[in-house]
Amino acid sequence: QYLAELMFYQSANVATMYIDTVTGSIDRVNRDKAYSEQASVMLYTSEGILDSTDSKAYIKGRGNATWHYYGKKPYLLTLSSAGDLLGMGEATKWVLLANAADATNLNNKLVMDLARQTGQNWVPENAFVDLYMNGEYTGKKYFMIFDYCGNFEYFRQKPNGFEGSDTKSLSEKSNIGLSALKPRFLRTSSVFPPLNPIH
Repeated sequence: QYLAELMFYQSANVATMYIDTVTGSIDRVNRDKAYSEQASVMLYTSEGILDSTDSKAYIKGRGNATWHYYGKKPYLLTLSSAGDLLGMGEATKWVLLANAADATNLNNKLVMDLARQTGQNWVPENAFVDLYMNGEYTGKKYFMIFDYCGNFEYFRQKPNGFEGSDTKSLSEKSNIGLSALKPRFLRTSSVFPPLNPIH
């Protein structure tokens, strides 16, 4: 017999999400962005209290450059019915951003929080989550945001929301004023490079 000391680490002030796919593997989802797999989801608050659960959700890949150029994949999570995750509002579609190109893991959070504090409209609700996939910790925090584009009905619940829920109306109204902006160009290499981590 041997005595051993076990140490458990827990992120401070961060919720935890457990996703278990029906196949027990996320490999096919990671290979094919169009493939959607059924999964069960359990979400706990940072205090360890069960926030929500769904045994018939679906998970699939999302994104373009973030999907193709990085090993840590972003996902779209579709619940079987609208759920109010972490008090961010009822919705069926939720985005799990990998933030793979951001070594600090803070850029999106800082920008969205600043936008909200300065009174900007249509800033997605958001929260960090520690993600466990099929019982395995993914290694880094994911950034979960309310998917406005996938939840058109939510706009009708907002005091200053869009009228109607069709994609054409949403696209047109969300681009008001963009034509007045002068284009800015950024020269980059032909290959989308991963950012070097900050040490």
